[in-house]
Amino acid sequence: MIERIIYAFGINSSLYNTVKELSFLESNLPKEFTNRDVLDIGCGDGKMSLELKRILLPKSFKGIDASKFLVKNAQEKGILAMVSDAEKDVLSGDLGIMWGVLHHFENPVQTLKKLSKEFNSLIIRESIDDKRIFELGHRFGLGELMNVIKKAQLELVKVVEVKDNKSVILFIRNKF
Repeated sequence: MIERIIYAFGINSSLYNTVKELSFLESNLPKEFTNRDVLDIGCGDGKMSLELKRILLPKSFKGIDASKFLVKNAQEKGILAMVSDAEKDVLSGDLGIMWGVLHHFENPVQTLKKLSKEFNSLIIRESIDDKRIFELGHRFGLGELMNVIKKAQLELVKVVEVKDNKSVILFIRNKF
């Protein structure tokens, strides 16, 4: 509830070292995840979208977020973004990326199952510090996060742990 109020006013910031995580993404990115049509699911204010776009070198790049205020901020940064709820709305695309978004979903397993049918591949970055005090939403430990992935029946291509940040980047390919 608190997070919905905060995001409703367009407040979206990270108090953690995103530079290190982006560096790990860049140095561990499988080639098959570049030059794709990308949808940034939960693009927020677009700041991270700009970095992801630089690293992924996409054919096209769009963003969605549930907050109209954050979408407006992303659009002002040049991101083609629109208001959409990834848990409820029908999405489609080649590569979906969720950078610190999964922990906000009310039902992450069901949402991942849904998204795996709507996208060919996914990249998920999540904190695995279940004591992270400045993180809104549900906090995952590594074991719990991997259990969510298993229950959603996703095919992991690669797992990159950013130990200093207590976060993980997951590369997922659709099984079909």
